[in-house]
Amino acid sequence: MKLLTVFDGVDYVTMSSIYTHFGTRSTRVKRIVKTAVELGLIKEHKVGRSRYSFYTLTDKGRRVLKYFNEIYSIVYGSQISQGERIEESVGEEFGEDLPEFLAGNPWLEVLSKRGRE
Repeated sequence: MKLLTVFDGVDYVTMSSIYTHFGTRSTRVKRIVKTAVELGLIKEHKVGRSRYSFYTLTDKGRRVLKYFNEIYSIVYGSQISQGERIEESVGEEFGEDLPEFLAGNPWLEVLSKRGRE
């Protein structure tokens, strides 16, 4: 689901945008994108002979995103916003197990938002 939310309100995204959305350049993100392509939720468009490509939502992916947004609004009473998506990804990335010297550090939040705004 997190992958599809990056497409909300945009026509296409690059792999760089997806990495930024997830907050990491791990191989796990590449596997998630590959699986979404295989499931027919997104489509990969290669640009010429280069390794550059961009991704678009398919009709199936749009329906899944629409249902996800409807479920979210039923559960939480509002639409998911870009800020909430970023906060959730930061929370997932760092979790609650921060070392004592980092807990409550305001710079951690500032640094986590860099490149995402």
